[in-house]
Amino acid sequence: MESSSDRIVTEVFEDALTGRQSTIFEPQGDETLVEVELDYELTRGGVLRAITDVVFIRRALSAALARTLRRFAVEAVEEASM
Repeated sequence: MESSSDRIVTEVFEDALTGRQSTIFEPQGDETLVEVELDYELTRGGVLRAITDVVFIRRALSAALARTLRRFAVEAVEEASM
């Protein structure tokens, strides 16, 4: 059985970064796999930008994306039960 995935790509413009966020929805039987990827570049930070990114920003962005996916999962379950 073949499945097809849907992809949504958005451009991100914030004070501290710009980038592109891709969200992929891939059906897997009765469930759907949701994958979010953020490709970004910091717009501030000066000469220490790369270190700041590795030490602080990536961890914070990963945690924020994980929270978003958890919230999305809860909302999807609630909507499916209606």
